[in-house]
Amino acid sequence: MTVKPLAPVFSGQPTQLLFALAILLSGFAALSYQVVWQRALTQAIGSDAISMVLVVTIFMVWLGVGALLSKRLIRRSRRKMAAAYAGIEIAIGLFGVVSVPLLRYVNEAFAQTSFDSVWADFLINLALLSLPIVGMGMTTPLIVHVARRQLENLGRTVGILYGLNIFGAATGAIVCGL
Repeated sequence: MTVKPLAPVFSGQPTQLLFALAILLSGFAALSYQVVWQRALTQAIGSDAISMVLVVTIFMVWLGVGALLSKRLIRRSRRKMAAAYAGIEIAIGLFGVVSVPLLRYVNEAFAQTSFDSVWADFLINLALLSLPIVGMGMTTPLIVHVARRQLENLGRTVGILYGLNIFGAATGAIVCGL
């Protein structure tokens, strides 16, 4: 019985390197947004602990929804999935440009109503952040599905891509945290 060596996950092909870079930058952007949005909410609602719980909860809810919705896109061709991935990332980036002023404006306007409720703060920000975070939840399953058809050794490929995403996320949190 002979044991075959593991196939290399990345053979240096430009497409494979683009997948790796995309997943790394996607993780970086997601955690950068999370830190920035949490800080913006701290300024708007006045509590670091509450804003952290709100943003993390909102992220978990919408990331899961996004991952579920990505199933519909996964049934399409690789080219259409790659285009959907790019479109989603562009939309998230565009939202990022207006997100902090939007969060501040809406939360400050709500604060002027003199209605003080953590649940209302949660629901308002759940709605405000829904689209970009659903998009974030869709991106990783999409890119992994596109990559898995090209790359050998699926388990190792998915592990490396998710590892790159987590490394990007940690780097984004550190950079924005400083």
